[in-house]
Amino acid sequence: AQLFLNYYTFPEGKVNKLTLTRGEFWTLVCLAAAYLNEHGLLKGDRLVHAFSANNLYDLVFRLAAILTGCVPVTINWQADDSERIIYKAKVAEAKLMLYDAGFAARIEEVKPELWPMLFLDVATLKGFQATSPLTYPALSYDDERMIIFTSGTTGTPKGVSLSQRSFLANRLTFEHYFGMSGTTQLDLFLTNPLHHINSSVLSDWGMRRGGTVIHLLQHYSTVYWKILAEASSSKRDLFVAPIVSRHIDFLKSLSTQSKLPMERNRLKGALGRIDFLIGSAPVGPITIKRILEFSNRLPHVRFGSTETSLQAMATPIMMPENTLMEVFEAGWSHCYKGEETIGFYIGREHFPFTRVKVVKSVEPESDDFMCPCEIGEPGYLVTQGANIMSGYVGDAKATKAAFMGGWYTGLRDIAFTLKNKR
Repeated sequence: AQLFLNYYTFPEGKVNKLTLTRGEFWTLVCLAAAYLNEHGLLKGDRLVHAFSANNLYDLVFRLAAILTGCVPVTINWQADDSERIIYKAKVAEAKLMLYDAGFAARIEEVKPELWPMLFLDVATLKGFQATSPLTYPALSYDDERMIIFTSGTTGTPKGVSLSQRSFLANRLTFEHYFGMSGTTQLDLFLTNPLHHINSSVLSDWGMRRGGTVIHLLQHYSTVYWKILAEASSSKRDLFVAPIVSRHIDFLKSLSTQSKLPMERNRLKGALGRIDFLIGSAPVGPITIKRILEFSNRLPHVRFGSTETSLQAMATPIMMPENTLMEVFEAGWSHCYKGEETIGFYIGREHFPFTRVKVVKSVEPESDDFMCPCEIGEPGYLVTQGANIMSGYVGDAKATKAAFMGGWYTGLRDIAFTLKNKR
């Protein structure tokens, strides 16, 4: 039996670990797909995933959606109140809402507003008995794979429609980036919320790639670093752990309080075996210094957004660490025409899967519209590739405004290029 998933939960401060083989996980997936079939869910129908934490059944129904052609719709359990959950379900025109025990009370609040939507407590799936064989609709690259809503920090959240092609592009991007062959054995260590693009894309990659082992944590916890270090001891070819800067800040805090989960040199050796993917926020000198302190190697800084299906750029793997450090420092001390314009190095495009460039303006009425910036000149970062979203759900105007001349211009991040050191 081939190990597939280690799922960690933390009831009452304890650590529980559930291990599933690929066959055991597949049995659950087929049961979930049969449930969707027998309740009338068809290709293209959308399902709201209302979970209170990273949940085994969130992954199960995401893969079942591939078999049935249905489309998962994410809910941000950290931020969405009942009003926003109702809004997202209605915008997506969802047919079914999946939920776990931690979400049950909130489900009772939203049900009256969402009739005739179906609701399923995922804990009851094990008692379901399929009465008819599964049917598998044909899928195309243009078919919708998932809807992930933007954070809404600058306004009403937008539902980002991502296609099967977008997810495939990301898989190919990562496998090319890490120099993987068909036989490379991958371990993924996921703790970022599954409602974010980060864990959504990476878990999808892991579920579709043969031989992958996924380590899924219910949520970030004080035992994160201990579990990570122990899991890395079973590393095969490639062990990837996506993190954000605050994870490193917390590790430093544990060290300052003399609360590291194991002896410092042992921890450093364990973390040195891991390929850390860090993004979601600027990666500055303090974060880099701390990562080097605890792992003795530089992380892979990545850049992208929900609309780019996570990955548009990353720091080059083949660049020597001393050169990479020089490039980080060049960004932190950058000046343009005598004016300080500090930046944070986010790497290069993943040609041929993604393209990026920096332009003077993204406003069509400007004389500088889509004109390339010179080296070092601040401008707008734009990107294109098969990874880019299909559009915003129910908002054709916003979708049209995000694309100019075949480029996605909706990032609105200010960036500059550096002279190539290699």
